[in-house]
Amino acid sequence: MSAFWRCFAILVVSLTLATALAALPALTLPIEPLALLRIDVPSASFLTHLETLDVPAHALLTDSQGRMILLAILSPEQQRLVQAKGMSMTILDADARGAVYYLVEGDASPLKARGAAPWVLLYADERQAVIRLRSNSALADLEALGVRTARLGPDPIALSLPMTGAIPTTALYDPLVVDLIAQITATTLLSEVGGLSGEWDVLVGGAPYRLLTRYTYSGVPVAKATQHVYERLQALGYSVTYHPYTLNGYSLRNVIAEKPGRVAPERIVLLTAHLDSRAATSPHNPAPGADDNASGCAALLQTAELLADTDFAFTIRFAFFTGEEQGMYGSYYYAAAVAAAQENIIGVLNLDMIAWDALEGPDIDLHTHLPTVEDDSDRLAALFASVIQVYSLDLTTQIVENGTRFSDHSRFWDRGYAALLAIEDYFNLSEAAAMPRDWNPYYHTVNDRLSTLNGDYFREFARASMATFLHLAEPMRTLSGTVTVAETGAPLTATVTAAGSWGVFASEMMTGAYALSLPSGVFTVTAEASGYLSQTIAPVNVLTGTHARLDFALMPLSTLPSYRFVLQGAGIALGDPGDTVTHTVTIANTGALSDTYALGLGASVFTSTLPVTMTGWISPSQLLSVPVQVRLPFSSTLMHDVVTLTVSSVMSPVHTATLPLRTAFIVGRVYLPVVLRVAEASESR
Repeated sequence: MSAFWRCFAILVVSLTLATALAALPALTLPIEPLALLRIDVPSASFLTHLETLDVPAHALLTDSQGRMILLAILSPEQQRLVQAKGMSMTILDADARGAVYYLVEGDASPLKARGAAPWVLLYADERQAVIRLRSNSALADLEALGVRTARLGPDPIALSLPMTGAIPTTALYDPLVVDLIAQITATTLLSEVGGLSGEWDVLVGGAPYRLLTRYTYSGVPVAKATQHVYERLQALGYSVTYHPYTLNGYSLRNVIAEKPGRVAPERIVLLTAHLDSRAATSPHNPAPGADDNASGCAALLQTAELLADTDFAFTIRFAFFTGEEQGMYGSYYYAAAVAAAQENIIGVLNLDMIAWDALEGPDIDLHTHLPTVEDDSDRLAALFASVIQVYSLDLTTQIVENGTRFSDHSRFWDRGYAALLAIEDYFNLSEAAAMPRDWNPYYHTVNDRLSTLNGDYFREFARASMATFLHLAEPMRTLSGTVTVAETGAPLTATVTAAGSWGVFASEMMTGAYALSLPSGVFTVTAEASGYLSQTIAPVNVLTGTHARLDFALMPLSTLPSYRFVLQGAGIALGDPGDTVTHTVTIANTGALSDTYALGLGASVFTSTLPVTMTGWISPSQLLSVPVQVRLPFSSTLMHDVVTLTVSSVMSPVHTATLPLRTAFIVGRVYLPVVLRVAEASESR
């Protein structure tokens, strides 16, 4: 056979085989499905390992002994990576495609009692169970159980646990806090609860309405409840918004109210409670929910009312969630939104059921995140406990380190935020509380009514919550006084400036009286008036209370003093291409009076920067070093560049001095301009 015919035969056979293989789908390789796994986490350091592997975790749990358990949906390759780290894994569901998983509170007894259950039980310990809903089941099937549930996923949770140190663990006694919390009374709190739980009408849109239920799927009633809260907060002057989301075909909303901080508005403190209620069975009407959770909402409303006229260094925010009884869905969507926006929420205080107390002492539970990991949630609990002690509130604190996940705070844990649940004596299988358990027997029934609540206990709990919130949010204080002529006492037109770690605060006045709004701290305060010798007082402690007084008496000057200083520094600095070199300049006060200086840099080609724009106070004969950094480019048409440092006296602005600073490439290693290199090459020939 010729070569041509051999090639032709091979081509025909190849095409025939390709067509036959394409017609045989059974020969395609199967795709290994994702699987739901339980990963036993021996220590917090292993969480860091998992984070570096980009393992998509969907729940970080602890059992009744405090052992950490991670639930994750992993591919076979991800499973091999986790096993390589030496972790023990158990497959709970070999095929997670299209699955919907829920975490269920308590042991598995109610789940096992159902014969043809609409779920599959995958895992259970003494504290919780994990189930997979069958394809034809619905959320209503879980609600019928009457137990707390939370959906796992679908998006992964954060494994990084915040430990910033930004949250204080002890409270310093503050008269401002004392004055504010004293205005919370049992009468005002119970009045709020009565309106929210349907004992009497509330105003909604200017008309009376009876809130017999606040059930999430109730339609008009829950919409009226959110509108009532919205209008209350708006009338107090807060910036109020609805945060909408969709659940089970219902269009729902949370209510969010905010007051921006005066110093660091990007730092946010949250006080939260869930607004929805439920009874034992459908249609959940009536569902008064006086303790669960009109009590928490009443504390939020009272706190918002009493803080409406107080400014804070940080932004304060109140969040009223719906969908909590269906699995903390309102807080799930809200926490996802703030995390996506990368908001800097430094702490979340969640109040859920804070008005029932019937047996023995007035116990409260503070639920933190993980017993084996120290994080900012533990600091929140420590601060709350400290507040109770410092302000002598009649409460007995139990910190539950293996805290429950079945309230809105846990949705913030999942996003990497510090959060704390404050609740009455909660029936939690993992805690070692003193008996007897003091759990509200009317929980999730039509009998959760105003008449069952303990007003004195409720008042103390609300006061403790508000005091903790105040210590987190840093209330602004008032420093005020007068500026007068020392010899006559006549008022002066002057400027008063307070400088501290928070920054510089200034007050200009025409009448001799000034007022500065300051956060807590230690300040250097200066009064200045034209024709008078300035006066500086330091340190000035502005730490507690609402008001501190500081008066100034300035001496007149027959002639304006000479504010003198000189600049000292090397005129040239050398570096290689791409280097950042530092010119160190010394400001020497050669005058007889203290002064402070504003710094500035002139125009330059090389990038030049200053660490600050204004120095602190410099006493006579004192020296102050200022670094000026210049970055040499990788290539340039210049062998060197000059930037001019200008120093201006703040006390006598007409007095300035300049110093030129020259930055050059090191000779022999400079990247000379192309034109120069060509010229040099021509000369060498």
